[in-house]
Amino acid sequence: MKNLPEKVQVKENEPTKLECTISGAPQPTVTWVRKGEDVKTSSENGIFLNEEAGVYSLSIDKAKAADAGVYNVSAVNRVGKVATKTELVVQSNLSFKFLFSFS
Repeated sequence: MKNLPEKVQVKENEPTKLECTISGAPQPTVTWVRKGEDVKTSSENGIFLNEEAGVYSLSIDKAKAADAGVYNVSAVNRVGKVATKTELVVQSNLSFKFLFSFS
């Protein structure tokens, strides 16, 4: 398994992809977990899982603050289990301007 980076930073409303390379014989079952639950994928939440040539990815169309957190990915087969994790940091697009008026 090629590990995920320790931390991934993305700006709010921008796409991001978490990728790791996994190989094994027999073919492992790969699971993505966040906050103790399997990652839910759908077109409504804009989160998708993909596997192509041993590269497993979790894509987020438009990152939101609610998407931030630690993502764990594990691969399991009858030979054993390997795992890696990354922290997704979503940076807010909010900026504050302070205007002062003195009389």
